Amino acid sequence: MFVLNLKKLEAGRAGKYIFETLLFQYSNTQLLTQLVIVLIALFSPALWIVFTQRYSFNGWLNPIVLCYATGIAMGNIPGFHIDKAITEAITQGTIIFAIPLLLVSNEFTRWIKYARAALTSLILCFIATLMAGAIGYFLFRHSLPNASKLAGMLVGVYAGGTANLFAVGNALNADAAQTVLLNTSDMICSSVYLLLLTSVWQKLLLLFLPPFKKHEDVQSVNYIDQEAFFRRLPLKPKLKSLLSVIAVGLVITAVSVGVSFLFRGKAEAALIILSLTTLSIAASFVKKINRHKSAYEAGNYLLLIFSVGMGMMANFKELMQSSGNILVFTAVVISSAVLLHLLFARIFKIDADTAIITSTATIFSPPFVGQVAGALKNKEMVPIGIVAGLIGIASGNYLGIGLAWLLQHFF
Repeated sequence: MFVLNLKKLEAGRAGKYIFETLLFQYSNTQLLTQLVIVLIALFSPALWIVFTQRYSFNGWLNPIVLCYATGIAMGNIPGFHIDKAITEAITQGTIIFAIPLLLVSNEFTRWIKYARAALTSLILCFIATLMAGAIGYFLFRHSLPNASKLAGMLVGVYAGGTANLFAVGNALNADAAQTVLLNTSDMICSSVYLLLLTSVWQKLLLLFLPPFKKHEDVQSVNYIDQEAFFRRLPLKPKLKSLLSVIAVGLVITAVSVGVSFLFRGKAEAALIILSLTTLSIAASFVKKINRHKSAYEAGNYLLLIFSVGMGMMANFKELMQSSGNILVFTAVVISSAVLLHLLFARIFKIDADTAIITSTATIFSPPFVGQVAGALKNKEMVPIGIVAGLIGIASGNYLGIGLAWLLQHFF
């Protein structure tokens, strides 16, 4: 009896040892996978920067597109699982820290001169989005349940951001399963549009929209020249400049997150972005901060990391599992919103860059403005785009709920 118990005890210890060993190996494998993901996100942008500097491809293939494509490729490797917590940490962390770096080097007395055209373009975006939501409703109201609610949610997201989609859905008591499918379809359709925005979209729009023109009374140095100047600096002053702007960015970010917790008790994206924008604009008037040439370049690099993280979220498997009608419905609404806005921009003679940035600010939200402005090589559009995006976030719920109510009660 004693021998039997001893054998059971030994077998139990052996089983426990095997289980713990397998668990340890599995954990190490998972840890190694996440480490590879983070390293690729951090360092692949540097590879693509060097690659595009050597091979220009006539300007249509830029680091943003390549970083985004890298993320998409990683996110769709069979058997390769990417933890959503990792991608969220990469995208949210980089974009929150990138905003102050992009803004502190701006001279904000300059972009106020472009506010009138941007505001006109923003209003046209709202009108186009409302019309697109109505078009989607009338085309799909007989084949898609709750089409009015879905139209309202898409108007919310394409006027403001993802938070507006869920806020409008909650307000309208939308079906939870449909809301998730709509969000997935939006990510897929938006990804296609983002690739266009960061590659050939500017060249296409310049075929029928006027080019962006700087005011003659504005004396400024193009950010490309600033970057070239920064690259020519010796290593020591370059590192000193970089560390200085990183310290400023960390302080602004910490204070902005603190403001959100102070007033909301949690990290609320809209309030954090508003605080980041306000504090960064204030810091840009301090000459010792504004003069650092490294700020915009460092912010741009963070946006490339952000692009890799965003690409990882575009999972084609989710596309195959989603409802076909909802995907087509979403594609119709976003395409109509973009095309109608371009038609209005043509009528009102809005320049190509302003049209692109305001479209980015509304359809995607403020964090994407810097990414697209980098592809346009137009630093001056960053602050006005972020302001436009914040207005969109504030307006999205009203527009989405309002359209859904009108469609339900009058059509």
